[in-house]
Amino acid sequence: LDVAKLLSVLCHPQSPGLDTLLAGTKPAARISSLLIPATAGTGSEATPNAILAIPEQNTKVGIISPVLLPDYVALLPELTTSMPAHIASSTG
Repeated sequence: LDVAKLLSVLCHPQSPGLDTLLAGTKPAARISSLLIPATAGTGSEATPNAILAIPEQNTKVGIISPVLLPDYVALLPELTTSMPAHIASSTG
């Protein structure tokens, strides 16, 4: 979900680019977005945060902006009930 939020910003024609966002520039615009969580528990679809792992630097970077909130969210419980129980319970 966090990658989808970042992509909605990066796909906008006026996007500052990923390196600029990672350096601290706040996103100002994005294309419309629909998020469909496939696991339960994180709530990422309802937060203005996108956390991105940077393996080369052995770190994670957070980009936080109300711009990252999606236009639409589809909550489909079938997506979590159709996965193996041990996975559903570990993500809830």
